[in-house]
Amino acid sequence: EIAGAADQVTEITKGMELGHRRSDEDVEANLGEIVELTLTFVRAALIKRALVEVDLRPCPPVKGSPNKLGQVMTNLLVNAMQALPDRSRSENRIVVSLAPDEAEGWVRLAVEDNGEGIPHDVREHIFDPFFTTKTQGGTGLGLAISKRIVEEVGGHIDFESRPGEGTTFTVRLPAARS
Repeated sequence: EIAGAADQVTEITKGMELGHRRSDEDVEANLGEIVELTLTFVRAALIKRALVEVDLRPCPPVKGSPNKLGQVMTNLLVNAMQALPDRSRSENRIVVSLAPDEAEGWVRLAVEDNGEGIPHDVREHIFDPFFTTKTQGGTGLGLAISKRIVEEVGGHIDFESRPGEGTTFTVRLPAARS
């Protein structure tokens, strides 16, 4: 698991360039395994911040690089953790779910938090490169890179946010054709 996490970190740093162009449409990934590995990778930070609920249903493989999709999952989990207010761990919640999408041939991944939510005035910029609401740290690249990775394989990423209640990011990816 440590070796896998180290490989994932190496691949993430290699893929940080937004102009990076490589077609991953011919590559398949087991999104359930990616979610589990990513949760293991960030478990120590998660345990300190929130209660985590995980609902992983069996899904077909999806199009995309396992390492790049791991980067998307990492970005979504880190953002969810950072959105949580400073309060008791038992009051903070992150829910990760994976299931076949209602539309046949698609897989749906969702990461939900019960943090502060995204203010209305910044929602249209949330996927813009270098846009961040963080006062310390944060490059504003995580969601921009995630969107690019998801769209490169024909997928979609969007979000719903309720001020004071939390945010849910949803990734829909096409199943790989055998």
